[in-house]
Amino acid sequence: MFHRTIILLHCILILTLLVSCFKKQKHWVDAPELPHYSVSGTVYHSVTNEPLPDANVTIGINSTVTDSLGNYCISNILGGENHTLTVTKAYFETFTTFFLMVYEDLNSFDITLGKMLYYQSSKKGPSPTPNGLAWTGDIPWTSAGTRQRIYVLNDAEGLKWVKYFDSPGSNPNKSSYTTPYGLTATEENGTHYLWVSIAFEDDKTYLYKMAVQPDTTLRTETRYDTPESIHGPDVHVLFDDVTYDGINMWSCSSRESRIYKHGPDMTVIETYDPPTERPSGIAWNGQRFLLSTSRSNRLYLLQKETLEPTGFYVFYDPPEAGLTYRNGFLWTCKHGWQAWPSYFHQYILE
Repeated sequence: MFHRTIILLHCILILTLLVSCFKKQKHWVDAPELPHYSVSGTVYHSVTNEPLPDANVTIGINSTVTDSLGNYCISNILGGENHTLTVTKAYFETFTTFFLMVYEDLNSFDITLGKMLYYQSSKKGPSPTPNGLAWTGDIPWTSAGTRQRIYVLNDAEGLKWVKYFDSPGSNPNKSSYTTPYGLTATEENGTHYLWVSIAFEDDKTYLYKMAVQPDTTLRTETRYDTPESIHGPDVHVLFDDVTYDGINMWSCSSRESRIYKHGPDMTVIETYDPPTERPSGIAWNGQRFLLSTSRSNRLYLLQKETLEPTGFYVFYDPPEAGLTYRNGFLWTCKHGWQAWPSYFHQYILE
């Protein structure tokens, strides 16, 4: 045992001498210091497009807060590696992205942080799938997809239904039903009109203009044909939602991923691409269009002339169907599911 210990000590001594010798002769190579770089940019408000101060920006274990001009800069980021950047702020959507840190500083890494949109009030719908909501004067109406009905609601009693009518074009006696989608309302010479997009069982679709009678019944004024779909000559465009800007009727189609501008006879005079596919709700707020989609939780703000997006909100509880804007409030239709009821959500926009 004693001899083994002596041998071990000799080995350690020899190894130490060898290391010292290599260092003196410059044969010892230290590991190179890995390159580190910085990431900088500006965080912007998704609605106002102004710089957003006091947002938390994190990359790995490094973090900072944006200054009064929305600027941030994080240093000591290892080059040649993948990193995760996260931005958070109260009442805004958490933003996360992945990037490869190249072997140089990364400047102008700008981020638009989505403003969250929470509903101010909520009213239960009369059917599992309300597809649209509109007011003719002071009378609210909703379209019920699965029940093929148009409901009259009571505004003073939390939008509870008062009565309903079969969807236009339905023939209950022959078991032939139509499905109503988006609604909007207009007024001409003191007469209120309810407009509703209708889908028939044979893939035919129409836009109905119905006059509201003094006894709150509906009389079909005109039935407008819709254009042929891009999906085939025997398929017509289904308007998921419609709105009126005071001059023209507008519509959007989820199946076509298009927005349409209509002339006086409801023919399509302009077609626009939405900022993302599957637009399902459109409304006019007096200054710009509001657009929701079934593929995103965003509410897009669109410029009137070009329909280019100028900003967006992020729905906390995104709608599945139509939008309407009335008296400074945005209303959305939230479908129910099995035991869960449907809702009309009311929002206030900045």
